[in-house]
Amino acid sequence: MMESREPTPRVQEALAHYRAGKEHWSRGEWREALNHYLAAIDLDPDGPATEAYRAAQQVLDFYHHDLYNP
Repeated sequence: MMESREPTPRVQEALAHYRAGKEHWSRGEWREALNHYLAAIDLDPDGPATEAYRAAQQVLDFYHHDLYNP
């Protein structure tokens, strides 16, 4: 039987950034969301923020092409 292990502090911090990114995204604060997703990816490249960032890029590229390209 496999033991469930507590996530490392690094993974926990990445998850906190991911959750913050989701919250910002839901409020329409796209830049802040992307910044949190990137911080999470730096800490845990295999975490859920990688997919969230990719999806956010696709949405913004379609709807707001110039928003994150000053």
